[in-house]
Amino acid sequence: MSAATYRRPVVIIGAGLTGLITAVSMQRAGLTPLVSEKKPHLPHAKTGVVLWGNGMRVVDRLGVGTKLRTCGLATFSSEILNSTDGRVLFKFNFSEESSGHVNEIIVAELNELKQLLLEELPSESVVFNKELDSFTQHSDFVDVHLADGSNAEGSILIGADGLYSRVRSILKLQMSHRYAGYSTWRGVTVRFGILETSRMDCTVELIDTEIANVPSNTINLSKEFPLQLGREIWGKGRRFGAMHIRTGTLYWYAVANARNGEVFLRPFKKTLLNKFGDWNFRCGEIIDATDERNITRHDVQERLRPVPWVENRIVLMGEAAHTDN
Repeated sequence: MSAATYRRPVVIIGAGLTGLITAVSMQRAGLTPLVSEKKPHLPHAKTGVVLWGNGMRVVDRLGVGTKLRTCGLATFSSEILNSTDGRVLFKFNFSEESSGHVNEIIVAELNELKQLLLEELPSESVVFNKELDSFTQHSDFVDVHLADGSNAEGSILIGADGLYSRVRSILKLQMSHRYAGYSTWRGVTVRFGILETSRMDCTVELIDTEIANVPSNTINLSKEFPLQLGREIWGKGRRFGAMHIRTGTLYWYAVANARNGEVFLRPFKKTLLNKFGDWNFRCGEIIDATDERNITRHDVQERLRPVPWVENRIVLMGEAAHTDN
């Protein structure tokens, strides 16, 4: 690749988690990223993201791991329980599953993580309200045409624009996937927390500081969902799980079998309470306390046939290349 090619930016379509992590990685490697996002801004709704051990090693190498740990709470173990009697069906320790070294997972608010990554980039590196229209590949660069009439020249073009990728569509690559048979809802509620004294030493300072700011109507979930322990409750055709983002903020998810094409209208809470309202572990209380705007839903898809991830100067990443859900 010529020096002139390197002087052109790496154009990244999509300012989701994949696109922003890629942009920071490119910058750390001495390249110039340019991220184009079709939405006018980051979504306002709260939603959670779980970063497993390999993901944490990535953000640590990018230099944002310390900042992320101030926004999210580490979880070191997890349990699967029976919805009827609360019996533990399976439990595992993440440290034991990682060849003996401490392997934390961090639960954080997705937008907070995105904001951390944005702060690592020059402001001109990410542009919003810029939708991809088309692109033309040349021998040493890609000419990228945006829907507003503007264009950019990139050394390469990275499609990080999700399951229904415009980049992949232009390449005429058909990713074959099918409905997995169930739908999932995710939510973040700020009305639940832990007010207990038996905590791991490594988190005492953070939690003690936050307890002073917990709302007076916060309900103690130390029995149902203890700190630093992820729990998932299994029932027939349904699952409900939760982890703490921080004291007073709980990330939860619900999964239920559903017909292909079944319509779920807002408010989602009504449907969720019908499915989980009478479950143990106060699942109904958690759902009911969540702001409806902070509940998202999508049908889960399975990939049947992979697509090529690279075509000359075009690269597909994340859900543009493979389904993650």
